[in-house]
Amino acid sequence: MREISLDRLRTLVAIADHGSFAEAARALHLAPPTVSLHIAELEQRIGAPLLSRKRGQVRPSAIGEVLVERGRRLLADAEQALDDIQRQVAGLEGRARLGASTGAIAHLLPQALEVLRQQHPAIDIQIAVLTSQETLSRLADGTLDIGLVALPQPPVAGLVIKPWRRDPVMAFVPAHWQCPARVTPEWLAAQPLILNDATTRLSRLTAEWFAAGGTILPRAFSSTTTMRSRAW
Repeated sequence: MREISLDRLRTLVAIADHGSFAEAARALHLAPPTVSLHIAELEQRIGAPLLSRKRGQVRPSAIGEVLVERGRRLLADAEQALDDIQRQVAGLEGRARLGASTGAIAHLLPQALEVLRQQHPAIDIQIAVLTSQETLSRLADGTLDIGLVALPQPPVAGLVIKPWRRDPVMAFVPAHWQCPARVTPEWLAAQPLILNDATTRLSRLTAEWFAAGGTILPRAFSSTTTMRSRAW
């Protein structure tokens, strides 16, 4: 079954508003024969007259009045849908899917999201806690819109990776530890540690820092210290 065209409904509503085929044609910037064709197609689709001509004035029939009323709502909904989509395309509202690691979510995102909420309250951010590799993979397959990853990362086809900020790698230690004035890889390796997943960029950066100081980390770690990267 053929659907009713919004253009045909717009023509019918214009005739109802102006009371004339000629005035409707001028308002819609259409040729008068085109307006007549639109109404003929609508009446053929409905199977009943939609307009009546009395004393030189064109008015909707009883059935036409019902279709005009429904048509106004449909046209308004279509215009609102287009406006909503255009606002999303312009970045003024809508939903964005963001992937980031726990470090970025805990340290960087709260402040950024608060600023975004104040400036663009109609934008909804959905956050997924992921490793950098998982974030890149989901960006590539289209299930994320933006991601925060630890740099550097190898190029990924179809993705643009841009540096955002650079922060030092930090070690968080218990307050009761007696830390030296300068924490060295040798001293820190002697403490009970917690490190990120060995597959992450942070883990590799941490291992490289220890290795540069002449210390090779064992594969397993126990509790107390967390190493976090701040380079994105």
